[in-house]
Amino acid sequence: MRFRTKRARRVVRLIAVAAATALIAAACTAEDDGLAHTTPAPTAPGADVPTESWMESLFAEHADTPISLVLLPGTHDSGTYGLKTTEPCSSAFVEGSSKVEEFGGLVDPCAVANIARAQNLDFTAQMSKGIRYLDLRIGVAKLDGSNPELVINHSLAAESWQSALDQILEFLNEHPKEFFVLDFQHIDLPSDESSKSKYATEFTDSLRTHVSPSGGAPLCDRAIESSGKTNQQLARTSTFADIWAQHRNAVILVDSSVPYDECMRNRDTMINSLWPNTTDPNVAESYAQQNLETRRSMLADETKCDPTDPYQCGFFVSQLQLTPGKATYAGCVLTNNPVCTLEHWAQKVNPAVPNWIDNWCANRRLPMNVAIVDWFETSQMVSTMLSWNAKIPANGCEGLSSD
Repeated sequence: MRFRTKRARRVVRLIAVAAATALIAAACTAEDDGLAHTTPAPTAPGADVPTESWMESLFAEHADTPISLVLLPGTHDSGTYGLKTTEPCSSAFVEGSSKVEEFGGLVDPCAVANIARAQNLDFTAQMSKGIRYLDLRIGVAKLDGSNPELVINHSLAAESWQSALDQILEFLNEHPKEFFVLDFQHIDLPSDESSKSKYATEFTDSLRTHVSPSGGAPLCDRAIESSGKTNQQLARTSTFADIWAQHRNAVILVDSSVPYDECMRNRDTMINSLWPNTTDPNVAESYAQQNLETRRSMLADETKCDPTDPYQCGFFVSQLQLTPGKATYAGCVLTNNPVCTLEHWAQKVNPAVPNWIDNWCANRRLPMNVAIVDWFETSQMVSTMLSWNAKIPANGCEGLSSD
C-alpha cells in the first residue's frame, strides 16, 4: 500500500509522531541531534596533476609502488547521487530493506531520500575528479513502475545498474592506467531462490559481457589477473607496473551473494573496511587512527594478518563519514527537520579530514590507503591525498623520513 498524496502522508505522520515522541525525545537527548561540530581545516594544497589521470602522471616513474600503500580517494555510498530529494522524491525500496525504512518512506519519502543520499556527483564526475575507490551497493527494485531490475541503492533505488556500469566502463576504457577498487560490499538479492538465482546471474553476466555504448572491453576483461598470486598477495603486493603490464585497471570485490572467480574476488580476502557508526567527528577520527595503527603493526609482522576475516594487510579503507543514529533518523522523518541530510552531516566533518590525513601521514607515519567520505566535493580530501602521493616514497606514508 502506497500513500501518494501529501494529505495521506500527513495523516500517517501525525499517527507516527504520537507513537514515537517519547522514544525520540529520550534518544535525541543522548545523541544531541546527531550533529557534532568541528573546526574547519585550512585548505590543503592540491597536487599539480590532472585529477582524471593522476595515477599515470604521478607513478609513471615510480611504477614499483604497491597500490595498497597509495592514498586512494574514495566515496561512501558512491551511487546515491541519483536519489531525488524534492517532490516527487525517490520512493522505490530494494528487496530486503527494513520495515522501519519502508515505513519512513510512507511518512516522508523526501526526508528518507535526503538521509540516504551520500553523494551529489555521478560516477563519471567522481572518477574524473580523482576518486579511485567506489562503494557499490547492488539491489533489486522497481524504477518508475517498471519491472524489477538491478539498481544501485542505499535501501532506496538510486540509479539503474546498467547506467552505472556504462559510466564506469567508459572511464576505465578511456583511462587504462587509472586503477580502481570496485567494492560491491552489499549485493542484496531477493530471498526466494528462483529470483535470487535470476538476478545473481544477470549481475555476473553484466560484468562478463556488457560493453559501454562506445564499445571497449567488459568489466571482467579490465579486472586484474592472479598471475599465480593468492587474493591476499594480489591486494598486498600488486604494483602499477604489474597491472599496467596486464593492461587491466580494476579489482572487483564481491560478497558471498555471487560465486567468486578470477573476475569477482572475495572481498574479505583482499580488503578491510571498518564502519565507525558515529555522529561525532572526534570519534570518527580516533577510530580511523586506531585502525591504522593496528594495520601498521600487522604490516610489520604479516604473520599477524588474518587471511580471511577480513584481510587487514591488503587494501584498507578509512571510513570518515558520519552516520545519524536510529533516533535521529526517526526524528528527521517525523519532524521534517531541514538539516536532516547527509550533506549537512558531511559539512560537520569534511573540512577536518585534510588535517587528519596530514597528521596521519606527516606526523604519525601511518600506512594510509583508501579514505572515503560523503559529499566528497565539499572536502579538500582528494587534493590532500594527491599531494601526499606526489611526496611519499614507494613504501607509502610510513616510509617518510622524520626530516
